[in-house]
Amino acid sequence: MIRLWFMKKLDYFVGIPLCFLLGTAGRLWSRIVWSGDEREIERILLIKSWGIGNLIILQPVVRGIRERYPSARIVFLTLSPNRGALDRNPDVDEAVYLDVSGVLRFFASSVRTIRRIRGLSFDWVLDFDQFSRTTALLAWLSGGRRRAGLDTAGQGRGFVYTHRIPYNDHQHSYHTFNDVARMIGVDCRDAAAVPMHLAPGDDERVQQFLADCGVGEGDPIVGIHPGSGENFPQRRWPIDRFAEVGARLHREYGARIVFTGTPAERGLIADALGRMPAGSAVDASGTLTLSQLAALMRRCAIFLSNDTAPIHLAAAMGTPCMGFYGPNTPVLYGPRLGPCHVFYKALPCSPCITNFNAKSSNCNDPVCMKRITVDEVMREVVRMFAQTPDRGKNTEYAGAQNA
Repeated sequence: MIRLWFMKKLDYFVGIPLCFLLGTAGRLWSRIVWSGDEREIERILLIKSWGIGNLIILQPVVRGIRERYPSARIVFLTLSPNRGALDRNPDVDEAVYLDVSGVLRFFASSVRTIRRIRGLSFDWVLDFDQFSRTTALLAWLSGGRRRAGLDTAGQGRGFVYTHRIPYNDHQHSYHTFNDVARMIGVDCRDAAAVPMHLAPGDDERVQQFLADCGVGEGDPIVGIHPGSGENFPQRRWPIDRFAEVGARLHREYGARIVFTGTPAERGLIADALGRMPAGSAVDASGTLTLSQLAALMRRCAIFLSNDTAPIHLAAAMGTPCMGFYGPNTPVLYGPRLGPCHVFYKALPCSPCITNFNAKSSNCNDPVCMKRITVDEVMREVVRMFAQTPDRGKNTEYAGAQNA
């Protein structure tokens, strides 16, 4: 896998001059050959690179595009780590993934992808990335006549678009994505969340996993996601505090704690398990697919997560959730809908990772996260438990599958 820091450096030092040169050349060429063709929209390319959480937030906008253009061919271009986020999505005709498992594979995959998407002759290209020059270049190289994207200050990416949208850093990212879609007549600012479509057998797989771990029927289930992905681990609430909350929930409410995470986060979860009473929690890291994780969330009484994709997945699945923020702001990236609560101290140094600095920071002492106490989290947990006393019991899920 290409390291994220390397991708950011490449995106900055190569992307900015290329965006300027290609964008300038493109404008000159369009003045020579443009025919004023505004043909009916039949093919639409959507682009979003990093972040499964962003893809989940974006889904109501994608649905709005599908509803506005029901017969159009909609192709979604993203990165290989996001596999699974668009599976079984009826609003997307095809998902195309750039391989970022290695530098050579990335360039080879990019060449193949560019050749393929240029052959589809897109009427519109919508780039939803907030700061990536790579996606802006892909939008230009796609050959789409009309290209819309965010003109984020200081990022040098606006040159390649035919339609620039000023980036607004004071609104939720969902509304920013909606601003891009408005360029093709789509406005779904108040749309409901779109739950993930489960694969056949996902509910049964989760039920079997819980049973194998000794989670009994009638046990309230609380999900906890203590990791934060590769980018900026200082977004994590201290692991000992997650463990303390889990232990108290087990002791006071008989809750069984299910820790979720990637295979790389197993050590982190092992640390939490070592701090908790035996039999109070189980480790599901690296065990479930993304859609199985969504199925698990539907069984949870509450889901606690750092500022990363699972908090948005839980909200999309209608699960009461709590998010921990500090380096990033919940104004832009908090759960948008549902019975959710965020912890955020809004210190003078927060947020320190933004769309203007490519989500990078030199902070090594995240006091913004350390200021969030176990007691205040427990108070909110008690309030949520009181509102949903029967949710999260380990019984066969009775809800309908996604339509």
